[in-house]
Amino acid sequence: MGEPTNPETMTERVTQWVQDHALIVVGGGLIALVAAVTMAIALVAGGTDDSSPPDDTVKGDTATGDTTSGTGSPPPPNASPSGTGTTLPAGEEGSLIAMKVDNAEPARPQIGLDAARWIVETPVEGGITRFLAFFPPGETLVGPVRSARPIDVDLVGLLSDTLVSTGGRPFVLGALTGHGFTLIGHDPLDSPFQTLERPSPHNLFISLSEVPAPSDVASGFPTGDLPTGESAQGFEVPYATPVTWTYAEGVYTRSDGGEGFEVLPAFDAELQPLEVDTVVVMAVNQRSAGYQDANDVEVPTFDVIGSERLWVYHQGNLIQGVWSRASHSDGYQFQTADGNPIGLPEGRTFVHLLPRQLLDG
Repeated sequence: MGEPTNPETMTERVTQWVQDHALIVVGGGLIALVAAVTMAIALVAGGTDDSSPPDDTVKGDTATGDTTSGTGSPPPPNASPSGTGTTLPAGEEGSLIAMKVDNAEPARPQIGLDAARWIVETPVEGGITRFLAFFPPGETLVGPVRSARPIDVDLVGLLSDTLVSTGGRPFVLGALTGHGFTLIGHDPLDSPFQTLERPSPHNLFISLSEVPAPSDVASGFPTGDLPTGESAQGFEVPYATPVTWTYAEGVYTRSDGGEGFEVLPAFDAELQPLEVDTVVVMAVNQRSAGYQDANDVEVPTFDVIGSERLWVYHQGNLIQGVWSRASHSDGYQFQTADGNPIGLPEGRTFVHLLPRQLLDG
């Protein structure tokens, strides 16, 4: 964050929000006032914006993304362990709501993302990423909400049976419903969304109170104790825009491209850093999803069933190993190079899916 905002620049900053539809706050005691004035004016109840293009036809996915190549180093030295070990017990996660949350530049700052119990980040086309976040039921306003992707078919059921999105390709929605997931927001004639004054398609938000209570789902991620690791106070995930996590006082704080990543707990709240208790980096194989976006850019998807390298960061320590998953209906097993199980402690957990091509290339 930069220098505190002074009163003479307040009107100018509010005007800039209206013009640019993107909240840029540089810090200080006036953050809450800026957020409250701009968001309260813009937030109105309503359904989906009828002028919004259909799912995955929005050029903004690529046009607004950072298309530079990643140059950062990968997580600490690559381990090459093998083996699958024994099955780890699944932990009871309870009722969680899965939601696709936008991470393009015009979508920031996200609202309510800090309320997520789990967040999974995956690259999409154009050098940007998108979140699959899992929330406990409540009344938090969350968004911007975006479309489902093929990868979600294999990820949602790990923690939820309900997905909130703005829709998706027919084959994606068909696969999700075929696996028994409840879909919220995919039908434009029955929209639960509120519209915020941001550029479409980054303008759709939803209150968790509008989502029917999901069923309890046993966690598809291993829970339990972590083995002894090595000290790691900070690390970088080499996406197109590198993500950096810094450890201090029991939590990891996120930065993107060298700048702090901040979110709004509510539309009239102060900006705050995104902080989590545990960060998991899973190497995955990237491949084509079989279609292109509106700019004819290939849409990627990832293999999240099989086995690959793994890094788990918790309490300033790094544990390296492998993840494995036998099928869509199975949960994950995490273990060290010598076959010892890796469990994830309670708390807020962030999972990066990192293309192995970025590590090996």
